[in-house]
Amino acid sequence: MTPVKRPAKPGRSGSAPVRRAEHANLLEELERRWRQLSGAVVAFQSTAADQLGLGVTDLKAIDLLSRNAPVTAGELAAMSGLTAGAVTGLLDRLERAAVIVRQRDPDDARRLVVRLRGSAGDRGAVAAPIRSVTRALSAVASSFTDVELAVILDFMDRSERVLREQAEALGERDARSRVARRAPRRGARGE
Repeated sequence: MTPVKRPAKPGRSGSAPVRRAEHANLLEELERRWRQLSGAVVAFQSTAADQLGLGVTDLKAIDLLSRNAPVTAGELAAMSGLTAGAVTGLLDRLERAAVIVRQRDPDDARRLVVRLRGSAGDRGAVAAPIRSVTRALSAVASSFTDVELAVILDFMDRSERVLREQAEALGERDARSRVARRAPRRGARGE
């Protein structure tokens, strides 16, 4: 992979302003790299999940639980974007695999919460791929300046917001489409 030469920012002494064509080329390259990165993330998650005998969704749920547990099934559904039914199946699989524990909420005995089984140190095989990639990416990140990291974090925050908004919009369109498919059509069945 060839590094992209970063143009000087307009307004800095001794730097030429970025031309529109150069900017358009950089945006095009960024889109290409964004898609490449997305593919690499999916490939990593698939390989890690296969190695652990889990599905990619299971692995993502484990990651969410490692950062947010204990949570209710409904909270996990909201965090993951999965339906309540899908989360129930997911939790059943993870419980059979002895990865999670469902227990009464200590603050409200009427609720069940989910947490990962054992302590963080006990999770060995399940946590190893995530720990490994986190360490490797931290090494990459440490090569950037504080200013560059702030820009990267801003880009990531904005990108996450856009992805969540797009997922929500797709979900709404899908829900409307399902409702429309179920609605009886005029003139159907001899009406």
